[in-house]
Amino acid sequence: MTENTVSTPELTGKMFLYGQPELLSLEAHGDLGLVRLDKPFEFASKIKAVPIVSTEFSSIQKHYPIAFTGVDNPTPVAVVGLADEVNVFVKDGFWDESCYIPSYLRRHPFALATTGEDQAALVVDVASERVGKNPDFPFFKDGEVTQETRSMLDFCGQFTQEVNRTVNLCNLLKELDLLVSQTATRTNAKGEEEHVANFVSIDGQKVAALPGAKLEELMQNGALAAIFSQAFSMENWNRLFERRDRHPGA
Repeated sequence: MTENTVSTPELTGKMFLYGQPELLSLEAHGDLGLVRLDKPFEFASKIKAVPIVSTEFSSIQKHYPIAFTGVDNPTPVAVVGLADEVNVFVKDGFWDESCYIPSYLRRHPFALATTGEDQAALVVDVASERVGKNPDFPFFKDGEVTQETRSMLDFCGQFTQEVNRTVNLCNLLKELDLLVSQTATRTNAKGEEEHVANFVSIDGQKVAALPGAKLEELMQNGALAAIFSQAFSMENWNRLFERRDRHPGA
């Protein structure tokens, strides 16, 4: 078993899991839409972590370890795998239906982009297998966006707002120096402890040492609830190890 570092790819000028994102337009995509797939989550079957937003922490912590991609520039992620190219929550192209699916994946192949002057536009990944001609759910009908497209625009708008709140949370955690590098370990069949993954977490001792007034502030702004959710999620490392052992691709 090799040691892994929990992180998401560095994406410069592109988006994680989006092969060819384009601003949605009638001229370019008038004959396209979403098609049903036999394996809807195959596109995420080889990832180890998924970006998440702070309002998801309470749902995420029930199933996944919550980690951060770094101390200096933290982004929260749900850890979904340990070995290279194995997401242990995806089997035969389907996500485990008993587990919460992060909204970053549920919005795919859509996203929101800023086009200038605080204007936002819907983006679609035309490289996605879910995008095609003769669709089950067209992007446009009679020259207008369909209700399905409008609903995804609303969803992506809400997600972007939550991303901004999450950035504020991460900045606060960094400002208070609450993030620390840690190592996930497990005991192997020989009874030996082995290092499985390096990750960044919230230091519970540093949280406990905060002044009462600061803890009250964190409770009022919702940050303390996110901190507790992240702490509770650490119990999922052992469950993740067990899933890895059972998964056919591990």
